[in-house]
Amino acid sequence: MRVKQMHVISKSKLVDGLVTFMKKMVSAKIGDRIKVHKNIEDLYEYIPKAILPKDFGGDERSLDTLQAEWIDAFSSDEYLKYLQEMNEATTNESCRPRNQFSEHYAGMPGTFRYLTVD
Repeated sequence: MRVKQMHVISKSKLVDGLVTFMKKMVSAKIGDRIKVHKNIEDLYEYIPKAILPKDFGGDERSLDTLQAEWIDAFSSDEYLKYLQEMNEATTNESCRPRNQFSEHYAGMPGTFRYLTVD
């Protein structure tokens, strides 16, 4: 997972100055991903209001509700069973051809017994 953008909402000039200073310390690519907004309405230009939680003035459910739903989903018996199955998943090594391993998978047949340096 990678961070595509980071949004900071603050009217403080100190915060704006600190973010500007931090942007100079990182690469231009990373610096361009950091946005400072003076108010929440400026944020709506980047993130639709429909997907923001009510805590940030959006139309989606509150953060507490969303967190509770995720905790319920990840602690469900179905999800825990899935994690257990993935934890126990292994390869069947008896199906792998053993005599062709060095030639076929390593890319170079034979061995190096002599090394000639010119």
